[in-house]
Amino acid sequence: MDGSTYQGELFIEDVEVPLLGEEVKIFVRKSRFRVTPVQLKLWLSLFGTVITEPNYIPDEEVGQICSDDLTCCMILNRHMYGLLPAFGRKIRVSYKGQPVQCNACFGLGHLRSECKSERVDWLRYCRIIQSEFTLSASMLGRWHNLMVENKI
Repeated sequence: MDGSTYQGELFIEDVEVPLLGEEVKIFVRKSRFRVTPVQLKLWLSLFGTVITEPNYIPDEEVGQICSDDLTCCMILNRHMYGLLPAFGRKIRVSYKGQPVQCNACFGLGHLRSECKSERVDWLRYCRIIQSEFTLSASMLGRWHNLMVENKI
């Protein structure tokens, strides 16, 4: 199948992973009413340098915002997780060549079907991200409150 693989219901096209220091175009899916461009930039800056401000994808013909997706360009210092616990929302982030993220352990580079690690629940994943980046409670929003309530 010309360098592509089919895993269950997920079709994965073999695309070169961008090198760190390369410019990539970032897409944030279904982001309207979830995060603002300013909030998104704050999260993206954890993974590199944002070159163009996050903005909604306009309709080229009418010049109006018609999409729930945000896009921007940035230079990566490290590869991004595909799912971020930003401001109390689960935010999907993608770019061409992004390493896959496991739905069981949330690690990068493998799928759930290949996972050999112990399953990690969402709040524990939030705690891992918070520790990794030393995030403030406000960057996690309600996830932080739930972690405190559940003593995670």
